[in-house]
Amino acid sequence: MKRPLPLAAVLAAGLCLGFARSEERAPCAHHDPLRQPFFGDLHVHTAFSFDGWGQGTRGTPRDAYAFAKGDSIGIQPYDGGGQAQRRVQLRRPLDFTLVSDHAELLGETRMCATPGAPGYDSFVCWLNHRFPLLGYVLVNSEHSSPTPHRFRMCGADGERCREQEALAWRAIQDAAEEAYDRSAACRFTSFVGYEWTGMPDGNNLHRNVVFRNAVVPSRPANYIEDTTPEALWTRLERDCLEAGNACDVLAIPHNSNVSGGLMFQGVRSDGEPLTRADAVRRATHERLLEVTQHKGDSECRAGGADELCGYEKLPYARMAEMASERMWSPPAPLSYAREGLGEGLRLGRKLGANPFALGLIASTDTHLATSGLVDEDRFAGHAAGTVSARLEIPPLPDRLDFNPGGLAVLWAEENSRDALFEAMRRREAYGTSGPRMQVRFFGGYGYAEDLCSAADFAAQGYAGGVPMGATCRPPRESTARRPRAGRPRSRSPRSRTPAR
Repeated sequence: MKRPLPLAAVLAAGLCLGFARSEERAPCAHHDPLRQPFFGDLHVHTAFSFDGWGQGTRGTPRDAYAFAKGDSIGIQPYDGGGQAQRRVQLRRPLDFTLVSDHAELLGETRMCATPGAPGYDSFVCWLNHRFPLLGYVLVNSEHSSPTPHRFRMCGADGERCREQEALAWRAIQDAAEEAYDRSAACRFTSFVGYEWTGMPDGNNLHRNVVFRNAVVPSRPANYIEDTTPEALWTRLERDCLEAGNACDVLAIPHNSNVSGGLMFQGVRSDGEPLTRADAVRRATHERLLEVTQHKGDSECRAGGADELCGYEKLPYARMAEMASERMWSPPAPLSYAREGLGEGLRLGRKLGANPFALGLIASTDTHLATSGLVDEDRFAGHAAGTVSARLEIPPLPDRLDFNPGGLAVLWAEENSRDALFEAMRRREAYGTSGPRMQVRFFGGYGYAEDLCSAADFAAQGYAGGVPMGATCRPPRESTARRPRAGRPRSRSPRSRTPAR
């Protein structure tokens, strides 16, 4: 594993690159200080996730990265000899990927999937091998509680499961390192991370945790031990940001559409109103929101003035309600990104800091290790039906109310971990429902009316204002730019969608 660079070298590099180098690697041959768009997937599950393994997935983190880089992989169902009956491949490889297997049950999954491992013969593993649907219900119900607990197979203090977790966490890091292109070609970037899968009473409060480089905590935070978003942030602060090394990290919330309205509340998990310090803390750790993915679109509420808000909406309020139509309740207030952004502005005026100043991305949430598989014309699913996969019944492609998900796009100088991570932090990002559109806009005061047709559009955009995701502040009257004679000026945001 490559060692982090000394702090002096990091600072020196930042002076000439526009971002700081936190790792040892070759400079990218294709480096553009005005930045370029990179397409990837920041939400990928493999057989290391209990629900992926339980649905018959055999692809590992290594397979997920290989698939993202253009290799074909097999997916369920498998025949009696272990041969996959379907194979999938991207038409076009991704630029970057994060394998985000669930931190919860990471050790338990390895136990149940590894003959001879401690706990392999436990009741929980036996049930999931013999009766996978019942096993899924048992495990999911336990870990959709506000106070989840480990199963007895982990031992009185959970030590057995933590030992297996350590092996899985090491394998996840090794797979990311092997996939990362540290050469000057910079063909592919892998990130180390995981998903913190908070689900109190079936409400989705999940976060994908992405680390800047190979310097990561010895253990991932998980919902069993850290049962609130605040507890997650405390772990990230203690184990990474305050560790005195090169560790850096962000958390990305997703699926606010099935959060029961809890994702953007103006109170803490303990019910106390947010303070300014709370707002600053959340805005520091959470810079992006995954607005579109496999389990529906979370941008805006259907039925309003914007007819596009009817796009791929799930009709229920909580993650737990997807099990049966009889459980459905209408999506709660503050379930969608636009509502959350508006609430953030309101809280910002009240508190002096906006807790929901979020940029938007998309990803897949695949549970088949198929990073970036978003082609609708040959969609093979992202989570094959548990029963059909295990009983070798030809599987449905997916739930009919789900979709192929989307892609995250980051504007960065180069395809390296540091450059892409900084793009996430400054929110110079967007998401698509799959197409690789190039979208860019700037906001500022004093832009020329013809800026969008200018050959140096990006250079003028950065010089005269701020890019997408940044905060655009009105200039002071005394320092505001004055229009030059003969050239009209505009205060409107300027955008351009270049041809691909």
